[in-house]
Amino acid sequence: MSQNYTIIRNERSGLVLDARETVLKILPFTGQPTQLWKLESSGSGTIYIVNKANGKVLDIESGIKNGNNIITYSKKGSANQQWIVNSDDTIVSSEQNLAIDIFEARCSPGNKIIIIIIIIIIIIIIMSVMVNRQ
Repeated sequence: MSQNYTIIRNERSGLVLDARETVLKILPFTGQPTQLWKLESSGSGTIYIVNKANGKVLDIESGIKNGNNIITYSKKGSANQQWIVNSDDTIVSSEQNLAIDIFEARCSPGNKIIIIIIIIIIIIIIMSVMVNRQ
């Protein structure tokens, strides 16, 4: 995996993932270390996503469950800290069908990031495509 740091940007809003608080938020890009992330191999085909500012990894708060907050936490190697980045750049949990999403789909600065069942995201995308074709 790369030793370079990157940003994680929401394509629709342009806002980036920020770890200045325990619960991750989306905010305008400033280039601060709280907005920079490194992908590290877990050794099992998944990755850890490490924040430059605090050295902690992306974690699903209180275990892998739909609607839980995404936080940074000290690396423990548990499943709720291991991720897969798909070819479409979605970030999904290594366990179950859960993806990182924006709380209530509100793409406004300061909104928190949660984990959500992938099937819900797929339905939203399909509905969006259907609306655009009409």
